[in-house]
Amino acid sequence: MTYYARSDDALWTDIDVYPLGLVYFAETGVWYLVGRRFLPGENLVFHLGRVQKACRTGKTFTCPEDFSLRDYLAPRWGMDMSSPVRVKVRFYDEAGVLEKVRAEFARRGLAGLRAEPGGTLLFEGEVYGYLYFTRWLLGFGSSVEVLAPEKLRRRMIEVARYWCACGRER
Repeated sequence: MTYYARSDDALWTDIDVYPLGLVYFAETGVWYLVGRRFLPGENLVFHLGRVQKACRTGKTFTCPEDFSLRDYLAPRWGMDMSSPVRVKVRFYDEAGVLEKVRAEFARRGLAGLRAEPGGTLLFEGEVYGYLYFTRWLLGFGSSVEVLAPEKLRRRMIEVARYWCACGRER
């Protein structure tokens, strides 16, 4: 396969990829190929619109028994395949937020969510797709508090201040 890797702004040529699954990301309307590169043996996600050329090699591949597409995608918020980011987030019991958060974590099969004294939920763990995770958090407004990393906390505060300023300008 020949693939344009936007993150590297590079054209990867002659890479062997064994297919593990096709995924349609409804939010962007884009198809992705989850595949294992023969060398160095890592799983990656390829935006199908960036595949320049693909051909069958005649090589055989058996999907590893321990691989689950569902489990692989569970901690990924969006299809961003950047390195994971360790986060710590508190959710408050306002407007059904806790039910929504529990449902999302159950749907994904994610661990790391725990009830705290005072009726809040705390999530500590790694997430992939930092930008989509941030977007998901923003949907909870003041019912979410980012404790770490500091960069995400500052970003959430910037967005909140922006929207407060917009409201005052009217």
